[in-house]
Amino acid sequence: MEKIIGREIKNLHQILTRRFYKYTKKYVGEDATLMQTWILGYIYQTQPKEIFQKDIEREFELAKSTTTSILKLMERKELIVRKSVDYDDRLKQITLTDKGRDIMFAMWDNIIKSDIKLIQGIDKEKLDIFYEVLDQVKANAEKEVM
Repeated sequence: MEKIIGREIKNLHQILTRRFYKYTKKYVGEDATLMQTWILGYIYQTQPKEIFQKDIEREFELAKSTTTSILKLMERKELIVRKSVDYDDRLKQITLTDKGRDIMFAMWDNIIKSDIKLIQGIDKEKLDIFYEVLDQVKANAEKEVM
């Protein structure tokens, strides 16, 4: 059967999602979503830089309404807080709560180990090419009108 890139990406996504949910459920809870965990990781990895909703929208290519819903849920779970900044009343800086920070501290080692396993046996040159091709596929997908 001929390989179709969209199917291959979807299959890889499914494999990674199943593996990652093991850690997510253990640390974040049964009702955790993968996106909540990715957002926690993004905030954790980016601190102490200020992070706002638009940064998360851009990083994960999410709609504003989707991001708002996710962040509200994360606030209710006490994983993040959104607080006003002195220089612009419209902006709300997003930071991890102690609970969110503790979860990411516990998970981060597993995330790094998983990433190392994913690229095991792949030469740096091939990995660089992979990322270059992946960036081009993403750019092409963004241009595509279905």
